[in-house]
Amino acid sequence: MMDGHYQAQALPESCTGCGDCLESCPLDAISIEPVLKIGDCFGCGLCAKKCPSGAIEMVPRQAPLESSDRALTSPSLSNL
Repeated sequence: MMDGHYQAQALPESCTGCGDCLESCPLDAISIEPVLKIGDCFGCGLCAKKCPSGAIEMVPRQAPLESSDRALTSPSLSNL
């Protein structure tokens, strides 16, 4: 999914607080205290894939990321 056209959206009411999403986010853009929140997301989708309760979904981004913003991605994610 990492094309800049999607971003993670939190569904706090579904969050169980397990923390699987925290471990999967390469940007540390997620917090679960006091409720699930997602900050600067570049749309890799790893958090949504890891969430066992479906508390994170990938939604279309209002404005696609510029190519310079995508350069912030981790080299280890280039194979996604």
